[in-house]
Amino acid sequence: MKFLRIAITFPSFLLAAACSKAQALPDAAGSGLAIAPVAHASFERPAPESPPLPESPMDALISARVRDAILADRVLAMDSGTVQVATSDRVVTLTGSVRNAETRRRMEVVVEAVGSVVRVDDRLRIDPNPAGPVTAMESSVDRAISDRVRLALEEDRALARDAANVRVTTSEGVVTLSGTVGDPTAKHRAVVVASAVGSVVRVVDELRVRGG
Repeated sequence: MKFLRIAITFPSFLLAAACSKAQALPDAAGSGLAIAPVAHASFERPAPESPPLPESPMDALISARVRDAILADRVLAMDSGTVQVATSDRVVTLTGSVRNAETRRRMEVVVEAVGSVVRVDDRLRIDPNPAGPVTAMESSVDRAISDRVRLALEEDRALARDAANVRVTTSEGVVTLSGTVGDPTAKHRAVVVASAVGSVVRVVDELRVRGG
């Protein structure tokens, strides 16, 4: 009988001790005693996307071929001004917007057909009415002209401080200069320097003078 009594009362003792400990927890928290924190899963914000890396010579060539193919297609050429092309490891990424789903699909088919393209990452949006100014996509020839004009502006000592603020775009050999310069003299000189670059047909001056 004595053994049976111990077996019965022992669980009761454990239950009483557990209840006493549970009641003491709020008092401990209120008294400022250190309590081990409950472990929770950490939900950290994802790291921001890194800026795109410069294209390798092969990827740059593929991007140029893709732009030429888009501009050569009469339907796609109308949407080319709102489409950006970038290539990494021969994977072409299309960003920006087109007017409808049919144009988006046609864009994918045309780009996939370009030589050396491994895959097309289509991130295009459908936007029938794009907001803001639309800049025409440059062909490989026009892009080369724009690059030469930018280099000429950067290497001119009188324009060195303003060259970074000048935007250069080319369409069928016609170069457009936009952005800001420090004074009217720099504005005039930028047009002269750009006009002297080979293959430039004409220069459209849309430069503004800061503070003017």
